Amino acid sequence: CLAPRRKLHVMIVGNHSAGKSSYINWYIGEHVQRTAVAIETQGFTFCTSGKKRDTLKGQATMQLFTHLQQTLEKFGTKMYNALQTEVSTSKERCFSLITFIDTPGLVDGSFQYPFPVEDAILAVAKHTDLIYIFFDPIGQALCDRTMKVIERLNQEPAEKLRYFLSKADTVPHERDAQTAVVQIT
Repeated sequence: CLAPRRKLHVMIVGNHSAGKSSYINWYIGEHVQRTAVAIETQGFTFCTSGKKRDTLKGQATMQLFTHLQQTLEKFGTKMYNALQTEVSTSKERCFSLITFIDTPGLVDGSFQYPFPVEDAILAVAKHTDLIYIFFDPIGQALCDRTMKVIERLNQEPAEKLRYFLSKADTVPHERDAQTAVVQIT
């Protein structure tokens, strides 16, 4: 039995450069997450509100989110090294009631994560209230690793899942956006 939390936990999942960190920055109204075309988020970043701007790493994040400690300890010290918390003083859009969990950008190919990324995402998902899944119709919207994670997330209560087609305003032709939506569906 888990103790009740004071904040809604929203995890954001998607391929790299799908707009996950950009969404968090927009919602908070502050640039707390790095954004670029490269894979910026290689670990889990918890974005939460607090009384002063701060960055916590590794074990300090686990002390703030003690309800995750037992779940994440099975992934070892490499997992702790991939944890970070960004504390913001933002009062935008009821941010004080939300903790965002920015997950590693998912890619196919030879990229190596320091921990089993798919299993870690699923473990953290059990402790979230909502899961936002971002699809990028221009980039790798349908990368195999992203689709495998989504398929596994759908085995849990699917009511938590919300799907977003990010960067839809940058698609050159409406037909391309429709094709992406059909493929994703």
